[in-house]
Amino acid sequence: IDILIDIAYRRVPGCREMIDSVETSNPMCHRMRRIANKKYDEKFWENLCRDTYLFKLQRQMEVRESNMVDEMTYYGKLVSTQA
Repeated sequence: IDILIDIAYRRVPGCREMIDSVETSNPMCHRMRRIANKKYDEKFWENLCRDTYLFKLQRQMEVRESNMVDEMTYYGKLVSTQA
């Protein structure tokens, strides 16, 4: 599907205009992959969530809700947050 979207973007002006008109969202969605198992910090979390509300993880990634000294991780915060 990515290839079809790329071809349409390059060759169909209306498609390019539609894609370009979409506002950027969730700019830090991939950040969770790097910090998921690190100790949770409230100020960093608030800053991260200011403009990002959807995070991407990998299925193969091992994640923990707390670290070895029982401190909450960012993943732990993510799964404990009520919608």
